[in-house]
Amino acid sequence: MRRQSPADVIELVLAVLLLVGSLSPWITISFLSVNGTDTWWGIVTLFGSIALAFHAVTRLWPGSFDSTIAGVSRIGALVGLAASLAILGYVGVRLVEASRQFSTDIGTTEARVTDDTSGLGEEFDDALEEFTQSLTELLDPRLALGWYLSTASATAGLVLVARSSRNDDELPPPVLNQDL
Repeated sequence: MRRQSPADVIELVLAVLLLVGSLSPWITISFLSVNGTDTWWGIVTLFGSIALAFHAVTRLWPGSFDSTIAGVSRIGALVGLAASLAILGYVGVRLVEASRQFSTDIGTTEARVTDDTSGLGEEFDDALEEFTQSLTELLDPRLALGWYLSTASATAGLVLVARSSRNDDELPPPVLNQDL
């Protein structure tokens, strides 16, 4: 018989958080938000959350499932969470690159515009620079709360599942009274 572990409940909570993070916005650009499940990337993290939840359920109620299913659920959770983290890392890196590229492009445009308007006066140049800066800040893509929630819950879930094994919480055999 297996002892209930708080880590199993935490895995279930992390699965719910990963589910919420998958359905929440990952990227924001001004007033526009892109949810994780708007692309296939979010579907991968959604399946990772389902795999983690199933693994937690097989550990919370071990008698309800065959032992081979419980073993496969651990492998499925590891694969699902690793794939989720790979996708989340890819999205994070690509967004940072896009943000840098956007800032560079705006800076290049600003330099060209400043060169062209040098005869219009310093106040006009300052106003144009301020407008360009506010436009850059407004349209600069950013990672949203859903991405951070998904990344944190997938990372913590992967650590918990990797630390667990099929037999780590087995109760010791009963001690028989040897007073005879």
